[in-house]
Amino acid sequence: MPIGMPTGEQLFKAAVQHQIDGNLGEAERLYQSFLTDHPHRDDAYFGYGLLCLGAGRKEEAVGHFERALFIAPGNVDYWANLATANYSIGRINDAGYAHLRALRIEPGNIDIQQLRDDFAAKPHVFGESAIHSAHAPARQVYMSACVDILGKSLGDTPPPLRILEIGSYMGASLLTWAAAAERLYRKGCEILCIDPWGDSGAGQYKPGVQQALESQIAYEIFRHNAAVTGKKDNVSVIEMRATSRAALPLLGDKQFHLIYVDGGHFYDDANFDIGACHRLLSPGGIMCGDDLELQAHQCDMEFLRANTSADYVTTPNGEELHPGVTLAVHEFFGKVSAFEGFWAMRKQDGGGYQQVEFSGATGIIPGHWPEHLQDQARAHFAENQTIGALIG
Repeated sequence: MPIGMPTGEQLFKAAVQHQIDGNLGEAERLYQSFLTDHPHRDDAYFGYGLLCLGAGRKEEAVGHFERALFIAPGNVDYWANLATANYSIGRINDAGYAHLRALRIEPGNIDIQQLRDDFAAKPHVFGESAIHSAHAPARQVYMSACVDILGKSLGDTPPPLRILEIGSYMGASLLTWAAAAERLYRKGCEILCIDPWGDSGAGQYKPGVQQALESQIAYEIFRHNAAVTGKKDNVSVIEMRATSRAALPLLGDKQFHLIYVDGGHFYDDANFDIGACHRLLSPGGIMCGDDLELQAHQCDMEFLRANTSADYVTTPNGEELHPGVTLAVHEFFGKVSAFEGFWAMRKQDGGGYQQVEFSGATGIIPGHWPEHLQDQARAHFAENQTIGALIG
């Protein structure tokens, strides 16, 4: 070794110190250099994994923790951090397995037990693919307000609230329905979630969403959030893993008080869902949905009809919308109550529909969303006072 060149151990210690000091680029360079010559050092893989986890590179962190465990499978800290990294990217089952392995090594480790219990008890914090595809927080406030409206109108001894949700993805809307039922209805709530979770072959999703569906991470996160929701005293959750075309004909007439349509965006899919849900909705119930950025009276009808098989498009005027949803809603209802992409209509005894008034309703800020998005929702309602009262 040339005079003045650091030894391997000095490289490793320098990498750790740079990591502690926040010089992550230099720490990473030193870890890579060290591991090139010392590929069997589990502590270096572990340190590199912590660096990646802290930098938000969670997939890389999983890889480094797994390499460390291949060398030192009896290290509890390695298993615990692998569990954290897997959980953060939605690999709920892998996270549970890592915690199990850690507790087999140290059955009395209170910290690991607490970490496992914390993961099991809280809704999953959504990753970027969910944030970019799930419903805007303001829309979910209107969703919760629908529950409040029904709670105030179904009498002093209302029946269990029956909610049908078409399109659940990772469970953001499920968490909203459950929170609303717990705080605004309180008399029991049954939620039926219908979604193929990647088996539809629709080909209408953004790459990140499609990857989450195909890898089954979206389904894992949904199952986790459904389990968390099911722990509430007044809420039960049932899932049907199927397309709406396969599932809806199996359900009985007038069985639901609230139906949320957020399935396929193509016209044929949205049109089918709305028509089928009309049969399933009880009089006085609310049918609502997502992805109505513009109503038909705000659009060129020829443009809408020319794009019935498109998902999300830009109009000649530069406005963005889901043309299939807009056209399907228009043909069935005409003009609807619509707020920030959310729409809602209430079924009358004769089978017709009327718009829904939210000015006397209470809505809930979705606490499962990141704080900055909750702040966006609060700002929206501070400026647009379309809800009677706001919780959270």
